[in-house]
Amino acid sequence: MRCYINLANGTIVDKKEILTAIGQNPVLIDGKLQVTPDDWLIPLRNSTKEIREEVIKVRLMSEQIRNKFLGAFRIRWYARRDLNPRPLVPETNALSS
Repeated sequence: MRCYINLANGTIVDKKEILTAIGQNPVLIDGKLQVTPDDWLIPLRNSTKEIREEVIKVRLMSEQIRNKFLGAFRIRWYARRDLNPRPLVPETNALSS
């Protein structure tokens, strides 16, 4: 959600950082943004319809069942763990401490 807000309302630096995180060569042609996706993003792009259908199914479940399915869903789409785990959201003043 934060990326969406920064892409819509952020500075040019924020927007460039988001675009370079997901791909290469961002180009604006006829008012339409085109980005060559990085390799890790291609399986997600090819499975968008399937992912949306699964998310809708999970949202309609009771909370107890939903939590189990969300865990399995996350593991399936983010199966690789980094060898050097870092926080999901970088600390804002990491260098100042």
